[in-house]
Amino acid sequence: MNKRSLYHFAVDTFLRLFAKSIGYKINYRCNNNDVNSFYNFLEEYRDVSIGENFVREYIEYGFQYYTNDGEVSTNMRMSWIFSKNAIKRFKNGGNLKKYRIRKYKVKNKIKTISSKPNSSIVNEVRLYEENCKKRFFNGKRGLAWCIAMTSLYFHKSSFCVNCVYKDECKEIEKINFPNVYKSRGYK
Repeated sequence: MNKRSLYHFAVDTFLRLFAKSIGYKINYRCNNNDVNSFYNFLEEYRDVSIGENFVREYIEYGFQYYTNDGEVSTNMRMSWIFSKNAIKRFKNGGNLKKYRIRKYKVKNKIKTISSKPNSSIVNEVRLYEENCKKRFFNGKRGLAWCIAMTSLYFHKSSFCVNCVYKDECKEIEKINFPNVYKSRGYK
């Protein structure tokens, strides 16, 4: 799994757990600290093959730490979970790590968030991607930003449908991501 996909998965997992912990969905926008802390986390574990299961367990451990007293601050940031101190806590968690995660999940009635098959991921409108598309919508940097930060053209996205670069974007998607292109029903 590449860094970008893992980052998307981490953001989605963080948002699901955050919403579950506070009891409602929030409008959350990742800032530079969030992004940098996640890439520092990947750098810290560069010698280890990490995937969705490891990232999910790591985030669940982080939430367990911040919700020990039962409440989560609505100001919580993804960078808290992926900070250098959080990485040290996770590494030093030892055998109690899995027990604490399980206890946290049972207490908060959180089911394991399983990874979805790619077809369901690419065929849903994702809030994270919509925010990325909105950032430079129809601007000079719009297409480049979408190429770097999203899964490209998607007919269910209102931004994609109204974008001036939709034809170029769809063509790039067809060439570079043929499985995504076919999964979305384009021919």
